[in-house]
Amino acid sequence: MEFLFILNVIFCGSFGLSMAIFGIHFVFRYLVIKNNKRLTSSSPIVVIVWLLIPIGFGIIWAMICLTTLFHTPEKDEFLRKTYLKRYPGKLEDLTYFGPYFYPNGSLDWKPCLGIAGCSLLMSVSSLTMIFCGIKCYNRINNLVRSTSQSSHHRSLHSQFLTALIVETLVPVFLMHIPAAVAYIASFLNISSEIAGNIITMTIALYPAVDPLPTIFIISSYRNAVLRFIANRLKQFSCVQKALESMTKTVASEANETGVL
Repeated sequence: MEFLFILNVIFCGSFGLSMAIFGIHFVFRYLVIKNNKRLTSSSPIVVIVWLLIPIGFGIIWAMICLTTLFHTPEKDEFLRKTYLKRYPGKLEDLTYFGPYFYPNGSLDWKPCLGIAGCSLLMSVSSLTMIFCGIKCYNRINNLVRSTSQSSHHRSLHSQFLTALIVETLVPVFLMHIPAAVAYIASFLNISSEIAGNIITMTIALYPAVDPLPTIFIISSYRNAVLRFIANRLKQFSCVQKALESMTKTVASEANETGVL
């Protein structure tokens, strides 16, 4: 039980850490485009500072869960009446964090503060992404317009702009919006397992979906992936042809043996 509790705390902290990484990613990208060598250098101190920001974000998120969204007798009773009736088991085998705004028919302010804190951290991540994303877009767009470059270079910049927009939308739709919907629904006393399942799936889906815009929008990456797939298909077809040839040879030898 204690081990599951620790894993749950780590999961909550990891979710907050991932929220910070979204913002840090766009801040760093903007600094690179702005040619800020001081904050984008590979100096150990600079790298450590960049790493400590999301870690601190995750620790704050985990502390909010520990202090405001922890187990209570009212939450346990609610789970007995709802969750455990549909999924038989023991409450002692469960570990969870979550808000229960109306435990005795009246509003409990502690989970309100917890959700407000998580929402604030999530808003900081979202606003940072949007702000730096717009800055990056304008910066790259101005560079393309103000410099005389080849058509290939312009096309590459255009692809980067498109990838930037899609990369901004992916975490918004897979992480921020589902979490916001869950928070609002819980505050309105609307309980839905479907919403919780959707959040779980989108969180798991994000790491796999996140690199896809860059891979398929940037032509160099896309062509490399297509060549890799084509080569594998050619190898597979060669194996098939070899097997067919071997089958025909064995069949012909068997026929000749039968004739003899």
